[in-house]
Amino acid sequence: MNQPEETGRRPVLSDYAGKLLWLSRRVTPRDQSILDGLHDHHVMTTHHLHRLYFARADARRARRRLLLLHRYGLMDGFRPHGRLRAPVHWVLAPLGAALVAEYRGIEPAELGFRQDRALARAHSGQLGHMTGLVECLVLTTEAARTLPTAQLVRWEPERECARRWGRYIRPDAYMRWHQGTSELDAFWEYDTGTEALTKLHRKMDGYAR
Repeated sequence: MNQPEETGRRPVLSDYAGKLLWLSRRVTPRDQSILDGLHDHHVMTTHHLHRLYFARADARRARRRLLLLHRYGLMDGFRPHGRLRAPVHWVLAPLGAALVAEYRGIEPAELGFRQDRALARAHSGQLGHMTGLVECLVLTTEAARTLPTAQLVRWEPERECARRWGRYIRPDAYMRWHQGTSELDAFWEYDTGTEALTKLHRKMDGYAR
């Protein structure tokens, strides 16, 4: 697996609790949001993270911060095989998952994180689907920023959608959008052209229910 370039070394500490304590003085609220986003969306590129979390900063500053989080041991990165010019794709590392669990007030095991699954996304046939759906989130967020009366109030990822509506439907995401006096609740189905029309048709029954 191709790792992103970095400088320096990760902190060497004697125990896991010590690492979390060491990080408590260094991880910012924005860093926390980045780690939360990686958990919710599985994998995000440097471009995605820059546009979502560093909208007022230049790309170089965003890359420096992401590499620092990698050096802290909170994130792992890869480039898809054969795509040397692709941006770095980021996933949670075990220490990052532990912090996400701490932010959410749950035990790490409840998060359902597995490092092997996170790293296997580098070779997953679903990688394009995952990054394409994140691009939808990024574009919607950017649209809300440019429209004075618009607000992306909520965006729920696939995992939360399955928990709430999995009995009937399993959308890729759910959003609530405000614009002026109007409000829109919508489910997202991101299709890369590989899903049979018969399967799409069957989904309509669940949405009707």
